[in-house]
Amino acid sequence: MASGDDWSKWNAMAAEFYNKVVKGVNADGQQLIDEAHVPSLSEKNDPKAFNSEKYPYPYLAILKDSALVNERIILLFFGENLIYNVDYRKKSRVYNVYFKNIGCFEYARSKLDSFPKLFNTFDGRMFQQKTIPSVALTSTRALPGPASSMPSLLERRFTKTVCKICAMPYCHAECLKAVKEQHNEFCAAKSCPPSREKALPVYPNTGLPPSKETVRITAFEQTNVVYVISTERSVNIAHFSILQEVMSKGRNAAKLEKVPACGQIVIHKTETQTVRAMVVNAEHPNEIFVVCIDFGNIEMVELGNLYECCDYLAGLKVYPVAVQLRGVPRRFMNPNVQDLLYELSMDMIFKIKYSKREFNFNKGLQIVQLIENEFHRNLNRFIKTMLTPVEPSVPVKGNKEDYFPHIYLPTGRKLQLVVMDNSFLKYGLIYCTTVDLAYEVTKMQRDLQDYGDNIAKCDSFATSQGELCVAKYQGKWCRGVFQELVGDGYPSILFLDYGNIVPVHIQDIRPYPPEFRFPVVTSELELIGLPTNLSDKQLIRLEEYFGVGTFVECDEVILNNDANNYSVRFDILKSILA
Repeated sequence: MASGDDWSKWNAMAAEFYNKVVKGVNADGQQLIDEAHVPSLSEKNDPKAFNSEKYPYPYLAILKDSALVNERIILLFFGENLIYNVDYRKKSRVYNVYFKNIGCFEYARSKLDSFPKLFNTFDGRMFQQKTIPSVALTSTRALPGPASSMPSLLERRFTKTVCKICAMPYCHAECLKAVKEQHNEFCAAKSCPPSREKALPVYPNTGLPPSKETVRITAFEQTNVVYVISTERSVNIAHFSILQEVMSKGRNAAKLEKVPACGQIVIHKTETQTVRAMVVNAEHPNEIFVVCIDFGNIEMVELGNLYECCDYLAGLKVYPVAVQLRGVPRRFMNPNVQDLLYELSMDMIFKIKYSKREFNFNKGLQIVQLIENEFHRNLNRFIKTMLTPVEPSVPVKGNKEDYFPHIYLPTGRKLQLVVMDNSFLKYGLIYCTTVDLAYEVTKMQRDLQDYGDNIAKCDSFATSQGELCVAKYQGKWCRGVFQELVGDGYPSILFLDYGNIVPVHIQDIRPYPPEFRFPVVTSELELIGLPTNLSDKQLIRLEEYFGVGTFVECDEVILNNDANNYSVRFDILKSILA
């Protein structure tokens, strides 16, 4: 060593710090600079390969911290039409997802905010220093460098949670449960298990999450029954993985040739998605009711949209769970509640609360309470308030018939309808609706009976012409409209769901509650080819064929725009009148 060298300011740790900065890592082993993209063989051969430095598109950096996070899941979550390219950095295990424009980027960020536990993202890119300043040295002596590189557990992304007896690593309780048999074997021998670079993805267990955990609504079946799924990150990733698996393997599925049996698992394809479904009712090839088990919604489909489901897809796990809302009655799904539940599905996060002692054994449903996670609003109380009808005060002006939306009949040939009323059959008019809407009218009638018998308190009611009311018809409460007011206490009431006009005493009339906003589904039809003058025998035979509640097969339905009604043709009409 030369006598003139000054070692007073020398620090051995400084060199190690500078070497780490040059390598791009900090003290915890995390990278400080962006890793250069390593092109694949296809990119090397393609002269138009994607270059992230040349095209500065807005992007998100998503960490691949699980085997379930892959490019297919990212494309399925954000949507292929929004993404310009997905660039994977193999060493740092980061996906750079480039979007086409800033609008697509902002939509992706808002979707990530709705699912905060799904992906681990980085907010920005570290500053890249192009040139590293040289360090001025006063001596040419070799300084002590950092220790030799050793395989770090953090770099290999192994967990630090291990068994104290056999040193088997595991991430959490679900991971340990998945390797239970192997763990018991190594613990009995007190030997260390062999190291593995890759592990097969293990889907988390299904079922209802613990109480006070967060969930999302995937579908709603009734006013008091909804389907929920946990917001836990592993469950969300597994759910998207299963949806992608069903979509990819269901493309080549064979069509069903015959009507499936009840309880059979099938593939239901639409224009936007391919999902698994279980058949719940299959009486007609064009009216097969299925429940989409990956979400929970019930659909009426045709045989041509159903495909065979292999045993592998049928055996994949199902994560949505049906629960019953505590204190919410089962009512008709009016449009107000339906719009509310549509907005809440898959968007808002709720905290679920329940006790295992509150279980509906008849339906096999857990009774729960859902509380909105951000503003702590009770969903059960909100839906119950919307469903419970309140008798309006008499001075309040009532609603007109245009308060209800109208659902019109389909036109065409060979349609099946249900006769709702035949009071004007001698004039060639009947009132009909479709089969599925007739069932909905029956459901709504149950709620009207409860309102008329238990909720409405006024003894009699009369209002102005054209306003809505609830009136008794053949011992049942039905929706009606005031048509003619006379002084004898029997105003004429037009019953919207049947089409007939009947005088009703004011003691059998109640104010109409605004909570019942069921659309008008009954339409007037004029019989084509019916003679003007009918004999008594012909009229009796017509009333027998077109009885109230009868299913009739019409040959053709035609819309009359001028008369605002329909014309219907029955080829069997000649044989009935003969």
